Amino acid sequence: MTGELRRVTAAYEIRLQRKLFVTRPLQAKIPDLQFLATVNGLNTEITLVVDEIPRQESPSRGIVICQVGRIEIRVTKSESTDLPPLAPPRESGPEHLAWRKAYSTRVDECTNAALVAINRLLAFFKYALRYPLLEPFNLLDLFPPKWLDERGVEIETGLQYISSTWAKPAYLENTLQEHNEEDLRFFLEHDIQPSLAEEILLDSLGAIEEKKLRRAIIEAAVCCEVAAKQTITYELLDATDKARVPVPELLDKTFAEVFGTSFKQSDPKRFQDIDFLFRARNKAAHRAATSFRDDSGVEHLVTRQMVSEWLISVQHLLLWLNQFWPREEATELAEEDDSRNGHDTFEG
Repeated sequence: MTGELRRVTAAYEIRLQRKLFVTRPLQAKIPDLQFLATVNGLNTEITLVVDEIPRQESPSRGIVICQVGRIEIRVTKSESTDLPPLAPPRESGPEHLAWRKAYSTRVDECTNAALVAINRLLAFFKYALRYPLLEPFNLLDLFPPKWLDERGVEIETGLQYISSTWAKPAYLENTLQEHNEEDLRFFLEHDIQPSLAEEILLDSLGAIEEKKLRRAIIEAAVCCEVAAKQTITYELLDATDKARVPVPELLDKTFAEVFGTSFKQSDPKRFQDIDFLFRARNKAAHRAATSFRDDSGVEHLVTRQMVSEWLISVQHLLLWLNQFWPREEATELAEEDDSRNGHDTFEG
């Protein structure tokens, strides 16, 4: 045994059916975005390849939104030179069996790392940038990679394609910007476990994308209820006989009693949205109707734009509730700047 090591790299090319979106300072050529991470102990390089066209420019704001239609992932591992080389032997026999075993091990290790990397990338866009319809991939979605030696010379061919579907973001905060690149790096290095409320919020956002208005209303309300009751704890609600208190009242009077402050006091406009959401939820759940009455008794028909605005208020509520969670569950995802959940549209 020589004890010497060599480096081999598995290169994956991932073509996306629909696009990711990134925002950058306005310039003629936007460079590709490259991120480095250690995944399963292997050096992993993730490159977001920026499309040259189409793009939306805003000279007054000095920014441009570009599409990303392709992801390249390179996984590099060091191995003993005593192992069979990447190039297969020309003849069958014991050497070929040893080569197949070593090759299979390489593929398993590198493909697992690539799978983790792409799923963590998609998790960032799903949970941090609110792309509700993204789903994780599994090993059955993966094909053998292209192999490179230490000089970057291809040894074996084979491209990796992964397809996914989601909708174009409606607002600027749904794009990857320079200020949240550190958050993406955090996602690439860690397995993020979203809360139940976050999962339900994404279900509601997905229902809006699929134009299922009644479902979006009901799930948005469930999200608020779960988040509020988990914050104040179900045990306390049972002990004080307030488990059946309506959620708007819980966010107003009950929180004021327990914490000395309430969501209504903190953000009256967003609180009103939550109140209207629950009025619409009652109609949607019990009468299959998409309407609600305001304080003056006037009935309003719920529109998609209205529910989208309510969902922004739900996200403001989740951020507000985080202050009462001093535990580790309040991860960096939950501690994101409030501005990311604003209502900043992009105008070219």
